[in-house]
Amino acid sequence: MSRWILPLVVFLSLGGCRMHQVPDTIAPKVDIGVQHGEAILGPESDEPWWTDFEDPQLDGLIAAALQENPGLRATWARLKQADAALRGAGAAWWPQIEASGSASQSRINFGNNLPPGLPASVTEAQNRERFGLSLSAGYEIDLWGRIGSLNDASALERQATAEDIATHAMTLSARIAEAWFSIREAEAQLALLHQQRAVNASFLELVELRFSQGLASAVDVYQQRLQLAGIDTKRPHVEAQAALLRHQIAVLTGRPPGADIGAVPASLPNPPAMPPLGFPSDRLQQRPDLRALHHRVRAADHRVAAAIANQFPSIRLSGGTGFESTKIEDIFGGWVFNLASSVLAPIWDGGRRAAEVDRSRATVEELLHRYGEAVLNALREVEDALVLSNRQAEHLRALEIQLALAKATLEESRSRYVTGLSDYLPVLTALQALHRVEENHLRAQKDALLHQVRLCRALGGGWTPQLPHTPAPANEVHGS
Repeated sequence: MSRWILPLVVFLSLGGCRMHQVPDTIAPKVDIGVQHGEAILGPESDEPWWTDFEDPQLDGLIAAALQENPGLRATWARLKQADAALRGAGAAWWPQIEASGSASQSRINFGNNLPPGLPASVTEAQNRERFGLSLSAGYEIDLWGRIGSLNDASALERQATAEDIATHAMTLSARIAEAWFSIREAEAQLALLHQQRAVNASFLELVELRFSQGLASAVDVYQQRLQLAGIDTKRPHVEAQAALLRHQIAVLTGRPPGADIGAVPASLPNPPAMPPLGFPSDRLQQRPDLRALHHRVRAADHRVAAAIANQFPSIRLSGGTGFESTKIEDIFGGWVFNLASSVLAPIWDGGRRAAEVDRSRATVEELLHRYGEAVLNALREVEDALVLSNRQAEHLRALEIQLALAKATLEESRSRYVTGLSDYLPVLTALQALHRVEENHLRAQKDALLHQVRLCRALGGGWTPQLPHTPAPANEVHGS
């Protein structure tokens, strides 16, 4: 038997082929175009995008989140699951070897009715014992590539899970940056309200002085007091917003809501230079979420190959060796072995295997369409962020002109009021207009920063491979 078993194994192993070939690259079934209106050419960057803001506190918060965020840790746990699944799929390449031991005892009781022909030495009852040790092995020859296809699918799923970690990290870093710039705006608003209150208090002193001299009416005094009270009504809301943002940042970095995140500057930085761009269609591979979808499409296509191969006969080799004896002390005295091969060919299964092929093909088609949808949405996110960033820059420049004019208007109105050339209404109107422009300018500064953060997130960037291979050890929690 050994003379034909070994050549058969070699022949079938070398002759194994896959009935369905999966390409290395699968293009989405959408028209992504060649050029996009807002894109500019530039080199790609592998540096973390948030370092361009030159904010050490932001760097520290994102670094802490990438190590301690529970949601990100959960994706690392999913990667461990994918690693285990890949090892399990790879086990099919190897023979499955099992060892077993047995011991049995049987008792035959004939009573008074002994079968004819038995020797007289046979008693009415007889005990029989048997002991055995065996080692068996089985191996399926991957003639049609079913095992290889399933193994490749598991490997691609593992790669997709690794990209999920990068996707989560990309989203997490953007959320931290958005919350950080929002809380800096809230602190800047509180500083602005303090400054506006001081300005309004000085104007109230001026109006009350002129009222005491009979140069202003009581209406002027009440109007300015109303203006000052309006400033005080804004502070509680802004303080609440700042507290909520502190809670959000603490939780994102893996700490309780009340944890201290440190001092927050009461100012906003200027947006850094525009990140280096290419045409958005050329930057799709920088998006880990799109890379994950690409891996999952290919994994599903490998499962199609496995389903097709499952329709064809499978060949399995098996063998075993062991020892048997009626006495345990003589167990190694009787050696037995066997070699066998078997062919399992599906003849009629009610269409189950064919249905599985159709289901697998439909899964690939679904994932291809989802991949195309994700690509289009990624392009839209880049285009939207570019439009918003460019137009926000124009909006800021217009607000700076408006702010300068509002300050000049207030100064001129105050001068005319002090010299008695006008009443207080132009001063009050100019004061209210200046406050609105100051608040709008501060909000526009924050929006410009957020648009740039969203642009960096939409571009993906090449920094995600720099993530640590494993997160820092989690704190052990001992339960009862």
